[in-house]
Amino acid sequence: MHFPTIGTIATKDVIVLPDSATIGEAVHAMKIHNIRDVVVSQAQGYGVFLSSALLCLHRTDFARPLFDLKLSAVPTLDPSATVLDGLEAIRNRSEHICLVDSEGRLCGIVSYSDLAASLDPQMLAQTQSLGELIRGVNALSVDRQTPLGRCMDRMGQLNHSAAIITESDKPVGILTQRDVIGLLDNQADFTRPVAEFMTHPIQTLGEEASISNALAFCRERRIKRVVVVDAKGVLSGLISQRELVGLYYNQWFTLLKTHQEELARLNGELQARNRTLETLTDEVPGGLMVIDRHGFVARANKTAADMLGYDVDELIGQKAIEFFRCAQCGAIDEHGAQKLLCDRAEGMIGIDACEVFSTLQNGRNFQGREVLIRRDTQPVVAEFRTRSIEADGSAVLLFQDVTAEEHGRKMAQKELELFNGGPVAVFVWRPEPGWPVEYASPNVAQMLGFTAAEVMGGGFR
Repeated sequence: MHFPTIGTIATKDVIVLPDSATIGEAVHAMKIHNIRDVVVSQAQGYGVFLSSALLCLHRTDFARPLFDLKLSAVPTLDPSATVLDGLEAIRNRSEHICLVDSEGRLCGIVSYSDLAASLDPQMLAQTQSLGELIRGVNALSVDRQTPLGRCMDRMGQLNHSAAIITESDKPVGILTQRDVIGLLDNQADFTRPVAEFMTHPIQTLGEEASISNALAFCRERRIKRVVVVDAKGVLSGLISQRELVGLYYNQWFTLLKTHQEELARLNGELQARNRTLETLTDEVPGGLMVIDRHGFVARANKTAADMLGYDVDELIGQKAIEFFRCAQCGAIDEHGAQKLLCDRAEGMIGIDACEVFSTLQNGRNFQGREVLIRRDTQPVVAEFRTRSIEADGSAVLLFQDVTAEEHGRKMAQKELELFNGGPVAVFVWRPEPGWPVEYASPNVAQMLGFTAAEVMGGGFR
């Protein structure tokens, strides 16, 4: 299962204030940059001034410096960390993560909402409905005539990030921490009814909606919380994007763990099969190479490595054709094309005309003798057989070292040539009437003046 790096979902343009900045300056920065929170540079790392703090500070002196407030330290991660690392670092501890590179520079910030938005809702539970999740959880709701200041006080006291404004128990608007930033910056009249400042119309989901539906709803509408209503449109509750993910974090983590365990099991089976294959290839009575469709050695047994003077690992990844003498004694022509010195053609040929190369490239089978070159430059005559593997375009090369046999054959041929050119002629007669000549050595012409064919013809006495 692939998780994106946390750096790919981070906000790169981070608004940072020194801790000597005032609360008023922080509020104004939030307003003009349309953000809910501001990163504060402190002597010991970074803190975040949260919009939720304003609910308790709206009656305080906005000229107070931020270092007067006890800002919690924010967890930090390297930008190369994964989203999973981010969820683990942020869970139940903070609303944000600061991304700090290897040189200690702040290079981004990630919120819990950023992390939640990066997850696929389909990975989470589909069965449990919002109505079941929020049962027993009370949302903060106020009547539309409630004074703004009283509403903000209740949000701060009860630690709610939003208040639902209702009329006859039905939601008609919402006041969020983002709204509070603008109201404080504009010095709103806190004695006026909250209905004058609420965001409306409000977007809702029914109790029957699933967690997946709710997360998709937040993502599509770029909102951070879902107002839940029953079949009659009466307010049932409020659930945030963070709570949606948090409620099923453990289940999601279990899913991931199961997936990783399955992957580990499959990897174990694959490794066991590879070990079995290695054992089988080492049992082959001769050299074995598996050549991939690009012509590189993908696997080799110890016999092949010993024949060529290499370790097995050194053969892997090498261009197979480079072990043949025809390639090592070849050249590049004036057009840049590779030429091979072919024993069969007794001269230079193009690489495409090479029978072995063509076999490897086109998946054809081949059998014959070729000369390989060892690491120490000594030649090895090998009897070859190739078999193509159609499934992936690779080929298997099986070969035996027949250098000694080939040397013996050449010596016998040389001896025969010396004998045939010497002062002794060889005749073989058939034991039949007239004793016809069945065989005459080629040098008979030099000794008797008759060709071997004439001697073996009928009537020669």
